[in-house]
Amino acid sequence: MAAQRALGDIPIFNKTAEDFETYAERLEHYFAANGITENKKSHLITHVDHETFKLLKTQVAPDKIEDKTYTQLKQVLVEHFNPKPAIIAERFEFWQHDQKGGESVNDFAAELKRLSYKCEFGNFLNEALRDRLVCGLRDIHTQRKLLTVKDLTFQMALDTATQRKQLNRVRSGLIPVVVVQV
Repeated sequence: MAAQRALGDIPIFNKTAEDFETYAERLEHYFAANGITENKKSHLITHVDHETFKLLKTQVAPDKIEDKTYTQLKQVLVEHFNPKPAIIAERFEFWQHDQKGGESVNDFAAELKRLSYKCEFGNFLNEALRDRLVCGLRDIHTQRKLLTVKDLTFQMALDTATQRKQLNRVRSGLIPVVVVQV
């Protein structure tokens, strides 16, 4: 009976290429796609470089790797490579971020979402995103318009800012308007 070929490819973990938490998420998807429910620990160990393996050995000592579960080993690596950040530092970076020159509204919004990831805003997330989007916009006219909208949501602010940017590009001649006569 021929061995079934694996779906996808998971390279060896490289701490300079990605954080371990993201790598572990990708590894979990790899496991799911390939129906791997057993020996996850062996897969994890064979997908880290020798430095990470040595680190894992020393972090679980005096216990042995064999005595730990996959979940325990994964947690050791997550805590080492992705220590929990100070919430105030994460929020400081989020609240200080403004739209950069040449950055599209959509890219600005995506960066705000990325920055909010570890802020632990909870139910306040959409309001925080909305507030930072409006306050950080470079286009003062759009900003003023958004400040007058009652019950403004993050999505409404994003849509409005994007539409106004497109409209400004049309008005300035950056996007030609084609008139079709019928």
